[in-house]
Amino acid sequence: MSKNIFIVGANGQLGTALRELYPEAASADVDELDITNEASVMSYNWSGIDTVINAAAYTNVDGAETTEGRRAAWAVNAAAVGHLSRACSQYDMALVHISSDYVFDGMQETHTETEAFSPLGVYAQTKAAGDIAECQYDPQVAPARPSSAWRHAAGFA
Repeated sequence: MSKNIFIVGANGQLGTALRELYPEAASADVDELDITNEASVMSYNWSGIDTVINAAAYTNVDGAETTEGRRAAWAVNAAAVGHLSRACSQYDMALVHISSDYVFDGMQETHTETEAFSPLGVYAQTKAAGDIAECQYDPQVAPARPSSAWRHAAGFA
């Protein structure tokens, strides 16, 4: 099955862990596929891919509050998800988008898929926008929202 999986953001912390989990999966990072560029995503050769796992993200929460960081966060965490969603719809692929529980304000201990967003900062706002963009072409999808991403090699459990 992993031969039909494509991991986006393959060289990041989560992408690296996913490549270890799915060693036969195809993958790319920004140097091979710029997901912030819609033409790049739409013209990419998606042949033989059934599932795209989006592990790409701008994760510098504090950096997202700067002018440069804000632009990068919106490009990667929001617009790029829309590009991937469109490509998945057009090429009949499933999209697994990894989001964040930062889309909520932290006032509740547990959350549901239907809970209203309440993001507090730019990073959180861009992740919420990405969740909305994921559903733009397929309203039946739901993002995965872990409270953090772990990589066993980095000493996290």
